[in-house]
Amino acid sequence: MSMQIAFYYDSSFDWNDNDLENKGVGGSQSTLIRMTRELAKRHEVTVFNSTTKEGRYNGVTYRNYQTYRSDQFWDVFVSYRCALPSSGVNAACKLHWCIDPGDNTVEKDLPFIDKVITISPFHTKMMSNIFHIDKSKIYEARLGIQTEDYWDCLPKTKNKLIFCSAPDRGLRHVPQIFSLIKKRYLMYRSSSPWITAYGDSSLKQNRIANCLREWRALPIWEKSRSSNWSMSKKQA
Repeated sequence: MSMQIAFYYDSSFDWNDNDLENKGVGGSQSTLIRMTRELAKRHEVTVFNSTTKEGRYNGVTYRNYQTYRSDQFWDVFVSYRCALPSSGVNAACKLHWCIDPGDNTVEKDLPFIDKVITISPFHTKMMSNIFHIDKSKIYEARLGIQTEDYWDCLPKTKNKLIFCSAPDRGLRHVPQIFSLIKKRYLMYRSSSPWITAYGDSSLKQNRIANCLREWRALPIWEKSRSSNWSMSKKQA
């Protein structure tokens, strides 16, 4: 049976489903995008967020959260990383989906929701201890994976580091840190980094290119004619 499912996420920046492959989004946004795409294969799914480009993307309807109406009925209503828009949400099942351990909006929602969703045993324990939530009111879920990301088994490169975040979240500091590691452990013989960018976002590629330009100007790298400042790209 098809259900009417809504996710309410009053995030502060403008995004929608289309940004996953084109502009790039954060971890919680990409999780929500992929999850709603799967749910939309069987149900009617609506995401209320801060988008200025309302529409239907990959079977999911995106609406600005300010268009939410309390009189509209939902089979399932999920407040995602934020509090419910009101105590009178008209839904058969109301959930609060936590992503961050310190999500204090759950305390506001507790009297009005059926379940709190957590994403790990540690998260469950923390939320239960901080907010004194009875474990019968917690459902411990797991974040899914994209299986196609693991189809290709890439060979391990000795002493290669992986930076697992957005380029503008500290990538520029990696050379300084890595130079200290290099001096202490003598792990890495090359004097220049090789950057592999996952995804085809032109914005992401530009951010990495900017980081490389900054790195070239740093005195800590011993540059020579053989220095190989390179950037490769693997399609996600």
